[in-house]
Amino acid sequence: FGGADYVNLTSGISLYNTLTQGTVSVWFKTSNNGHLIAIANSGAASGFVYLFVGESTATYADESLCFVFRDSGAVTRINACYRNGTTFLKDNAWHYAAFAVSDIGNKMYLDGKEVALSYATGSTTTTGYFLNGTNFDFISIGVIKYNSTFNDYYKGLIDEVKIYNYALTSDEVQLDY
Repeated sequence: FGGADYVNLTSGISLYNTLTQGTVSVWFKTSNNGHLIAIANSGAASGFVYLFVGESTATYADESLCFVFRDSGAVTRINACYRNGTTFLKDNAWHYAAFAVSDIGNKMYLDGKEVALSYATGSTTTTGYFLNGTNFDFISIGVIKYNSTFNDYYKGLIDEVKIYNYALTSDEVQLDY
C-alpha cells in the first residue's frame, strides 16, 4: 500500500452485518500511522469499526494499536488501545494483530500474545461490537471511508487479513500466528 491504495471488501458486507461475535486479525509492516481494516457507514460521520496502527484517537499520547467502534448514533461503544509508544509498531518489521469479541468480552493480541489495553470507552467485558453496528456499507483494507470521504490511508504492507465469525481463543491465536 503506497498511501493512496486500498482493497474494497464491500461485497461481503452482508456476512459481516449478521455477526454477533468475532475476530479481526492481520499481519502488517509499516513506519506510518494508518487504518489496517475498517468497516463503516461510508456516507455518515459516525458508524464505524476500525483497527489502526499508531496514534489514532488522541486519547493517549502513547497509542501503538487501537480498536474503535462507534455506532451510527455517534456513541463510541469501545475505544481500546495498546499503549507502548506511537512508534513501537512502526518499525518496518512484521507484526500480527488480532482483536476478538465474544459474548463475555474482548481481547487484543499482538505478535501472538494477549496485551493489556487502556479503555477510553468500554472495558474488557464490552461485547457486541459486531451486533450493534447498523448501516455499515463499506469494508476496506488500508483506509476508512466516512462522510463520503476516504481518510487515513495506510502506507506499508498488509497480509492475511481475516474476519472470523467467532472469537479466537488464545490457543487459536497462537496457531494463526
